[in-house]
Amino acid sequence: GGLRCAQCAWKFDVEGNILDLPMEPEDSPLWKEATAPAFKIRDYGGLVWAYVGPQDDVPDLPEFEWTRVPADQRYLSRFAVECNYMQGVEGGLDAARVNALAAAETGEVASLGDDDEPAHTVRAMATDYGLIVGTALDADGEAPLDVQVTHWLMPFYTTAPADRKGVLEGVAWVPIDDESTMAFAVTYDPKRPLSKRLLADIRRGKRIHPQLAEGTFRRKRNKDNGYSGSAKSTFAPFASRFTSTFELAVACQETMGTIVDRSAETLGANDAAVESARKLLMTAAVDLMEGTVPVILHHGEAYRVRSYAATVERGKRFDEDESVRAGVAAQV
Repeated sequence: GGLRCAQCAWKFDVEGNILDLPMEPEDSPLWKEATAPAFKIRDYGGLVWAYVGPQDDVPDLPEFEWTRVPADQRYLSRFAVECNYMQGVEGGLDAARVNALAAAETGEVASLGDDDEPAHTVRAMATDYGLIVGTALDADGEAPLDVQVTHWLMPFYTTAPADRKGVLEGVAWVPIDDESTMAFAVTYDPKRPLSKRLLADIRRGKRIHPQLAEGTFRRKRNKDNGYSGSAKSTFAPFASRFTSTFELAVACQETMGTIVDRSAETLGANDAAVESARKLLMTAAVDLMEGTVPVILHHGEAYRVRSYAATVERGKRFDEDESVRAGVAAQV
């Protein structure tokens, strides 16, 4: 057993200790000096997890609901994103604006300039794990508000609104380096195996699992082909080139550049979740530099939350309504 270096042929065990030193004498000091970084890994929820920080203080694994359902009740995929991880996170937090863009280009619902377009209101509330985000659609101005409640879980997890059948989805935006990200996407049903129809839709790229170029983790629709997937459709309306608004959101984040200049941006009222997430991360980073470790690191149970829909009485802040606050610590 062990891992062998392809260049020097040295072999190490799982603790980073040397096992074999080809072409080195038996009395070489390298037998005692040569070591390799080693990190403990866990097979958990269908993924392999590793903590690459200090091994004497390993955080709890996040107890997402999808990690605890049977394998036939979840679908996992991964794909590369050509920008920094925070831009990916912000795309996951800004579903309302992406839906509006898709609607304006495809004409499926009222356009952005239509006086009758339903207004969106976004509020974000800080929690131990990150943010609980409520997006309210004000359809008629009189009835109680329908609120879609999602979550941002530190440091890079976002959840999508639940669909009508109770199927849930989320993404981990894991940084590769400063300018690229690997996204791990999950679709799961907490009650039953995923249906054949749902799996077929997933494989066609209709949800949060983009189709990939063969043999790679790069999406078929990417910057090099104008997000068209083929040269024939490069002049089609931008939003219509995608099989899901999720993939459209990813493309919007990528086309801003690998690291967008935030000093030149103007935030609006519906950027509440994005603004709050940035503040929480900056505060956590400063605290860590001063020696304070985020509480969430040793409370994996705090990740036991679920996206859901709530109805909130008009005139009441939906981030203070009992029906919404109940989801902050949902036991799932």
